[in-house]
Formats: sequence, C-alpha cells, structure tokens
Amino acid sequence: MANQRFAVIDIGSNTFHLIIVDAQRSGGFEIIHRHREFVYLAKDGIEFLSSATIERGFMAFAKISELCHKFKVEQIKAIGSAALRSASNANDFVDLIHREYGIQIEVISGLREARLIYEGVVLSGIQMMNPSLIVDIGGGSVEFIIVVNGSITFFNSYNIGISELRHRFPHRDPIDQLEIARIYDYLDFILEEFLDKSMKVGISTLIGSSGPFEIIESMAQAKSYEPINRDKIQEIADNILS
Repeated sequence: MANQRFAVIDIGSNTFHLIIVDAQRSGGFEIIHRHREFVYLAKDGIEFLSSATIERGFMAFAKISELCHKFKVEQIKAIGSAALRSASNANDFVDLIHREYGIQIEVISGLREARLIYEGVVLSGIQMMNPSLIVDIGGGSVEFIIVVNGSITFFNSYNIGISELRHRFPHRDPIDQLEIARIYDYLDFILEEFLDKSMKVGISTLIGSSGPFEIIESMAQAKSYEPINRDKIQEIADNILS
C-alpha cells in the first residue's frame, strides 16, 4: 500500500504555514514540502477582519491550494487560531475559503491550541527539564504550558500576541520607557494567574515553539535545540527594545 499524502495548514494571526507530508506505513512522516505566507490577519487587531485582510487571506489560500494540487495532496487539515476565534466576522472568511477552495477550516479554542503545542513539543523529542515552561508567541495570542514531572499542571492562551499588542499600544520608535511600563503593567494584569502558578512551581527551563524563538536562536548564534542562557536572552531583549 502506498504512503498517504497529507497537508496541514496552520492559519496563524500573522502567517499561514503549510506542511505537506507522506504518512508512512511504519507510523512516521516524511516532510515533502513547506511553505509560509505572511498574511497579518491581526494587523488591525483581532476583533474584526477588514475587507483588505480577508483579501490577503484569500490570495494566500490561492497559493496554498495550488501547492496542494501540485503535490497531489489527498487530505487537507486547516486549523485556525486566535484571529479566527476572536474576529466577529471570522465566519465570512471561513465560508469564503470553503466555497472557493473546498477547504474547511477548523477554528480551535485557545486551550486546544495550548494542548496541541504541548503534544508537538513532546513529539519533537526535546528533553524537558523539570519543571519546564513551553511558550508559543503568535500574532494574536500567546500560549503558556507548565510541565512538571512530564505532566501538564497549567496551560492557557492569552490574547497578547505581537500584532495584538502593537494594535492595543501604539508607540514611538524606539519605544520609550513609559510605553514599555504601560505594556508591562497590562501583561502583569492579564497574566496574574499564570505568574502566580509559575512562581510557585519555580520554572527551570523555557521551551520556545514559535517563529520569534527562531529569531532569538539566530541572534544568539545558537544551534537548533541548543540551550541559551538567561543572560543572553536578556541581552537580546535589551538590544531589541533599544
């Protein structure tokens, strides 16, 4: 029996990610193709998708649909996250994509997203020190998962992603200390429950599972899966803010 070919589309608040794989009879997957489209669904916030935003998403799906056809994909799974679960008119976009491309988008909850992020980290084979914090920074939301002794003790999703914060807190460039303080105050308020639980647990390792962490990895000149110490992370953060 031949391998089956699948495509998964991750519809993020900033980018759409496509991965095409062959599911092998042994139970593993062989990656055939990857593609990324920068769409910025959350550019103007995640409460409403403008006509221009919907058009960008529509055109991105034109390219994705073309690639799925080119690689003879048999099944497609499309997952929508923060922007599509928060926008009041998200169904307009979901219905448009289904009508025009025959692709049904499943919009998942923040808690479901956090759970899938954890499962993805486990499948990657990375060794989690005890206790660990998994963080996924997106355009619309950020997910936090605390893992102790191999089990999840806390996980949640918060609408504090990169595009959402930019929309909520207009700032100068470079950002000044007062603007930074306003954002910190807001994050302290939104993340009160998470911060309380993380302090009680005493996190030893942070595991990043999204694009911003790849950027940090590159800036630190670190190899993939190579630990980066806290001082280096602080140095990079200070450089970015300045």
